[in-house]
Amino acid sequence: MNGLLIQPNASPFTFPQANFTHLPNEIRANEEYVYQEGNINQPSNFLAAILAVSGPAPTTASPVIPTTPSAVAPTTSRPATHIVPPIPVAPTSITAAPTVRGMVFIFLRFVFHTLKPVPTESQVLSQVSALLKFRQTRALDNPVRIQDLTYEKISDHIFALKLNYQILNVTFPEKFDLRNETQKLIQDSANKLLNTLLNSPNANPFTFPEGNYTNGLNVINASVEYIFREGDINLPSNFLAAILAISGLATTAAPTTTSSPVLLLITSTAGRFPGWALAIIIPCGIAIILLPFWILLCCLLCGCCAAIKRRWRRRHAYHIQQYAVHPSMMRPNITHPI
Repeated sequence: MNGLLIQPNASPFTFPQANFTHLPNEIRANEEYVYQEGNINQPSNFLAAILAVSGPAPTTASPVIPTTPSAVAPTTSRPATHIVPPIPVAPTSITAAPTVRGMVFIFLRFVFHTLKPVPTESQVLSQVSALLKFRQTRALDNPVRIQDLTYEKISDHIFALKLNYQILNVTFPEKFDLRNETQKLIQDSANKLLNTLLNSPNANPFTFPEGNYTNGLNVINASVEYIFREGDINLPSNFLAAILAISGLATTAAPTTTSSPVLLLITSTAGRFPGWALAIIIPCGIAIILLPFWILLCCLLCGCCAAIKRRWRRRHAYHIQQYAVHPSMMRPNITHPI
C-alpha cells in the first residue's frame, strides 16, 4: 500500500491492521483504508490522480509532479503501468510457517470390566492374537504396528490390552500451536483404525473418544483409551467377539436368548452395574417373583393350623364329657348300724 499511495522517497505510513481468514492451503487478508487528508504528505502519482479527479487537492503534490509542459496535462492520462510493480510487494510480507518432516505414534489402550475374575494373559493372547487384522486408512500414510498385543491386569475384574502404531514421513508445522489440522488427521486415522479392530466391516462406524496429543520437535504422540461399554458396538469384529467371550461379557444379542425377567435384568445390567448392586437387585427380584407363593403358603398353613386346633378342641371336649363324675357319686358313704 505504501508502494501504491506514497512516493518512493517518502517516509512509510502505517496502515490499519488487516482481517485475516485462514483456509487449509490459503490465507486471505482483507485490508480497508479510509483516506484522510493529511495522512500522506507525499502522495504517489496514482493517489495524486485520484485526488485530482475526486476534488481534494494533495497538500504537497506539486513538488513531485514534473515541471515539463507535457506533465501539466490531466493526470488521468498517465499510464496505469505505474501501479503494477508494487502489487507483488504485499504477498511477500506473508511467509509460510516452517514445516518439519517427522513421525506419528498412536498408542491404543482398550479397557474391559468383567463380572467374573479376569482371564489370564495366555488365555487372551492365544485367542485374539491371530484375529488381529488391519486395513489401510486414507487420512494419513498406512500405520504400521510396532508392538504386539500387550496384556495388562489392572484389578481382579479389570484388564487392558495395548497396541502401538507408527506413521512415517508426516509433514506438519514446526510450531506446536499450528498443528491442529495435523491432529485432526491423526484422530481420523485413529478412529478408522479402532473401527477396523473392533467393528464389523458392514457395521456403522463408531466415534471413539478424542486422544491426548503430545508434541515434540519432529514427533507427535497420540494416546487413545477406550473403555468398553455394552451397547456401544452392536456388531463386534471377530477380534472383539473373542475378547468378550473370554471375559464373560455378553454381546447385545445375548438378552434375546432368555425369556425370564430376572435373567433378562441380570444380562442387561451386567456390563453397567457393579457387583454390590447386583447383589441387591438379584435377591430382590427373586423375592418379588416368589411373593405370591409365600402368601399362598402362609394361607395354607393358617388354615391347617386352624383346622387342627378345632379338631383338638372337639376331642378334648368329648373326653371331658365322657369321663364326667355324676353328682350322686359325690355323696358320702353312710353305713347302717347292724
